[in-house]
Amino acid sequence: MALLRLESFDDSLFRSRLTSPVAYQTSASYGLHGDGARLGDTPGHYLYVPVDPVTGTAIMGFALKVVASGSGDRMLIEFGRAGTEIKYDATNARLHSMIQTGSTSYSEQYTALNSVPLNKWAYVEFKWRHSQASAGTFQMGVNGAYTTEDTGIDYFSGFSAMKFGWVTITDVADFYIDDLYVADTTGSANNDFLGPIVVEPLLPNGNGFHSDLVGQDSNSTDNYLNVDEDPPDDGTTYNQSGTQGDIDTYAMEDVSGSPQVKGVVASVYGKRTQTGAKYFRPVTRVSSTDYTLSDLALSEDYSLVEDAWDVNPNTSTAWTPTTLNGAEFGVEVRD
Repeated sequence: MALLRLESFDDSLFRSRLTSPVAYQTSASYGLHGDGARLGDTPGHYLYVPVDPVTGTAIMGFALKVVASGSGDRMLIEFGRAGTEIKYDATNARLHSMIQTGSTSYSEQYTALNSVPLNKWAYVEFKWRHSQASAGTFQMGVNGAYTTEDTGIDYFSGFSAMKFGWVTITDVADFYIDDLYVADTTGSANNDFLGPIVVEPLLPNGNGFHSDLVGQDSNSTDNYLNVDEDPPDDGTTYNQSGTQGDIDTYAMEDVSGSPQVKGVVASVYGKRTQTGAKYFRPVTRVSSTDYTLSDLALSEDYSLVEDAWDVNPNTSTAWTPTTLNGAEFGVEVRD
């Protein structure tokens, strides 16, 4: 697979996808499409984005709006740890990457002059592999225009976490982010920069072909009504089964407009009520055929697990709005 994570900030589960050591703010006032997140020094908020650029090449993109920057270079993102950073060059309204390659040396890149104007949305992307053995790479872009890729980089520090914003220093820009994706370079689709995208959450809105699970109402009638709320009600309504192979699928809300569909992430929220390892796996039903993803382990507490279909599994080609809107999605119980 290539597509690993999508985040719109429009549903209630974004804090389950992104680690938040300090509570950050979300609002439609901070978003390009719906809600977005506000980060930086003035609100004193930051977040971690789960990403692993050590075992392979990672790709990430998001909409960015810098709303307060002061002058000179202002911190936006820490790539791994201090010393490898993305800064906002306020003087020239562009991004400035600084990758530490020695105690006092850096590999640096700049996007085009005025490519990230203050108080204007831009879509920024990064592709990199973090290596301390001269196998590192780095490349970035804004609105589909990319810098020349640097290769053979020996990153000076090990990788710990991808951190947006800051709370311990003052040279930080205040900024908003929206429509975030994380991918890698494996697979045959979504294995390079995606360009500007919009992330849209879709909820169940009807029964599907399969209704094997049993709801809290002790029947299998209109199961979608038990899983269509946002935020989840953590056990007030639910569907459950202890039988391997039981499947529930649901009709989903339609994607809006006529976009090019890059991929679909199945976000499944649940828990196990039996002892021992228990699993379920996402299912999509396309053209009267069921397709499944990998088994996902369940914990004793409600939590979010995700996997992705980069392409329509029925045709092995890109999803279209028609095929996506006609598909059902759900889960299969696994023991």
